[in-house]
Amino acid sequence: RSDDPLSPSWFGKIHLSASAVRWLLLGGWLFMAINNFWKIPLTVGMDYEGHTQYIYTIANNWRIPLATEGWQMFQPPLFHFFTAILFQTFLPIFDHETVIRIIKLLPFLCGMAQIEICYRVLRFAYPQRESHQVMGTLFGGLLPMNLYMSQSLGNEPLAGFLTGLIVLFVCRILSGNLRSLRKVSILMGVTLGLALLTKVTPVLVILPVLFYVCAEIVKRSEAIGNGIKEAARFTLILTGIL
Repeated sequence: RSDDPLSPSWFGKIHLSASAVRWLLLGGWLFMAINNFWKIPLTVGMDYEGHTQYIYTIANNWRIPLATEGWQMFQPPLFHFFTAILFQTFLPIFDHETVIRIIKLLPFLCGMAQIEICYRVLRFAYPQRESHQVMGTLFGGLLPMNLYMSQSLGNEPLAGFLTGLIVLFVCRILSGNLRSLRKVSILMGVTLGLALLTKVTPVLVILPVLFYVCAEIVKRSEAIGNGIKEAARFTLILTGIL
């Protein structure tokens, strides 16, 4: 905002809110999706053959393949299961190449969703610093790796989207919103479980999430004993759902 005393002097001349930047980025991504739908070769991306083999195996047999059946079959199955359903749904309507391009839209939508998550996380992190929100949203929305991976067939964008939701939940708790802690802990447990069913790397956020959330619960509790009980309850719910 131009009236924000903490913003740099140049920011007041732009008159562009973080929300507007978010919408501009989402519009740019949508334009890119339309422009690149037919232009990008299907094989562009990491491990394309391995992921398509995984999808075909599920779509043809409706079972999760063993890790020994292919060089990407060790991956958790959630992304490939969703895309196998899309593959079988659209295959009677479109040709094979078009169906593959359609299911590539799932990673792209996950990449777009991460822009929204980035914007909302920054609102919690810098509630009085709109200039930081603008710059952070721009940075998050234009990350080269996200731009690249979201236009290829793979489970990374979905895992990134679900992990980003976990970070957003944590920011909400750290901002002082503890009134719906039980509901949030259930949502976090479900989301983290889905993330682990997409890719194993989200396991790295479990300990930091538990540490910072439990510390915040104890810190804001009127009595340490009650805070420890609430933190233990939060941990049991989250890990129990996993």
